[in-house]
Amino acid sequence: VDPTGSNDNNGTSPVSPFKNITYGLLSVITNSTNPGTIHLADGTYSPSTNDNYFPLGGKQYVSIVGTSKEGTILNGDSLSSIFYFEDNEDITISDLTVTKGYESNNGGAGIYVKNTNLFLDSITVSYNVADENRYGSGIRVDDDSEINIQNSIISHNYGAQGGGVYIDDTNYNNNIIKN
Repeated sequence: VDPTGSNDNNGTSPVSPFKNITYGLLSVITNSTNPGTIHLADGTYSPSTNDNYFPLGGKQYVSIVGTSKEGTILNGDSLSSIFYFEDNEDITISDLTVTKGYESNNGGAGIYVKNTNLFLDSITVSYNVADENRYGSGIRVDDDSEINIQNSIISHNYGAQGGGVYIDDTNYNNNIIKN
C-alpha cells in the first residue's frame, strides 16, 4: 500500500500498490497456518490527504508493517480512532506512527483492543484524544485481550484516565510493555 498508489491496482507488489489500507485488508486472505502481511510505504495515510478510512478493523493473523516509524504515518485528522480490534487472533503492527485519532464512545482513540491478541513493535502512538470521561486515548485494552508492546513511544495523548495506555482492571492476561 502506498499513499500515491491506486485502488485500481492489484496491490500484490510495490510497483502496483493500493492507495488505501482498507483495500489491503480486504484483499489479504489469512488463517492460522497462512498469516498475511500488509506492507505500507512511507507517507501519510489520512482521510484528508488520500481518502484513507478509519478506524481500520482487525483481520486475524495479519501484520501491518510500515517502512519506518518516522515515515509511515496513520493520521486520523481528529475524526475517528485509527485501529479498532475486536475478537481477533494474532495481529501485529510495526514500524509506523498512529496519530490524531479521536474517540468519543469507548476510548482508545489511537488503538482499541477487545478480546484480541495484539503485538506492537517500533510504533509511535501520539497526539490522540479520547473524549471526556473516556479511557486510554493512546491505547485501550479491554476484555480478555493480550497486548505486547516493545520498542515503542506512547506520548502526548489526552484522555480522562490512562492518557497513554489504559488496561481494563477485569483483564487478567499477561500484558507486556517494555523498552
